[in-house]
Parts: sequence; C-alpha cells; structure tokens
Amino acid sequence: MGINTGISTPPPDFIEAIKLRTAWRGLTRQDLAQVLGSNSSVSEVLSRKRPLTLAMIQRLHKKWNIPPESLIRPMTGSLHSKRVVTQAI
Repeated sequence: MGINTGISTPPPDFIEAIKLRTAWRGLTRQDLAQVLGSNSSVSEVLSRKRPLTLAMIQRLHKKWNIPPESLIRPMTGSLHSKRVVTQAI
C-alpha cells in the first residue's frame, strides 16, 4: 500500500498511454503501425509532431483496449498541445 501524499498525479498523456500498453503487451512499432496506418504515422505521433486522429483513437480503443479518455488528452510539450483531435483520415 502506497503513501498518500495528498498530491494527485495527472494521468499520462496519450503517447505515454500508448507506450505503456505497448510495453505491457509486448507489442512492437510494427504492431502500432498496423493500428495507426503507417510507420511514418507512428514516428510522427511518438515524436509529438502529429496528434492522433479520431480514426486512430477509435482503432487504438477497439484493437488495444486503450480507454478513449486516455487518448483524447492533449499532447504535452508540443505545438499541438491546444489541439486534441484532428479530422479523421
């Protein structure tokens, strides 16, 4: 049982949620490319150059069972921090 410090930790942004699920399930970048659509999409998303589209969020939820609320949080540390979801491709 952990110590309750009274300080709440915000949930991870969607990139951390994807990385955690990938590690937990032993998945690869190629597995992620099958869900996101391409290797370049994986690279752009993980490097915070591209936000997830609605279609990507839906596929990650359906195929990897990542809660949608974990995927719609804005990216931190990027130019897209104000933009949550873009038009589906």
